[in-house]
Amino acid sequence: MIMVNIWMNKSEAGFTFIEVLIALTIMVILASVFLNGVAYSSRAVMLADGRATAEALAKSEIEYIKTQPYKTDIFWKYTITSTTGSRPSGWLSGNPIPTGYSLSVTPSAISGYAVTDMQQVSVNITRGASAQPWMHIDYTLADYWRTP
Repeated sequence: MIMVNIWMNKSEAGFTFIEVLIALTIMVILASVFLNGVAYSSRAVMLADGRATAEALAKSEIEYIKTQPYKTDIFWKYTITSTTGSRPSGWLSGNPIPTGYSLSVTPSAISGYAVTDMQQVSVNITRGASAQPWMHIDYTLADYWRTP
């Protein structure tokens, strides 16, 4: 008959409950720090992507405006989104606006130039809502538009 010694020597003992609890606590803290870092990085990537999209939209709209018939006044400003708004009458349809973005175009006079000769055009791209303030983007690009 084989006898099993249920009382172990101290050198043969395993981990105590307290040691296991401390190890688990350390692992939970490290996992929490790691997951927070992943979440922050994900937000940063989404924000960078949104800014790149806003910049591309603004540049595209400026180039679009330069290909249209010149307006001899500064009262043709417009705002469009993915579902509402339109560009000035007589202009060709432009690129569509992605969902969640808003595009506003504002012409203005330039000191020293007649409005009929040259205008400054500002394109403002906005994305985001108050529900996600960390995702809000407000990007403005200004360029000049001359008569052909």
